[in-house]
Amino acid sequence: MPNIWTKGAILQSVLLAKEKFNLNDAKRFMKYHNLPIIKIDETDKFYRFRQQSPDELYRKGYTKLRTKVIIPNYVEFIFAYHKL
Repeated sequence: MPNIWTKGAILQSVLLAKEKFNLNDAKRFMKYHNLPIIKIDETDKFYRFRQQSPDELYRKGYTKLRTKVIIPNYVEFIFAYHKL
């Protein structure tokens, strides 16, 4: 059975919980894991580090987004997929 979380997926964003990270620690986490910092958005609960532009992904046919919890209450990834 194929792994739907990674097959044909592109990492769109990394979400780091504000409850666990301050902004400087979140940036260090991204750099430590060799993840680019293209744009940072803030919500009430997360720092969202954009990896790919949603508009660009959509133009390339990646029309579905799914969230995968990597470390519960700490780290989530948003993956973009071609229409499933």
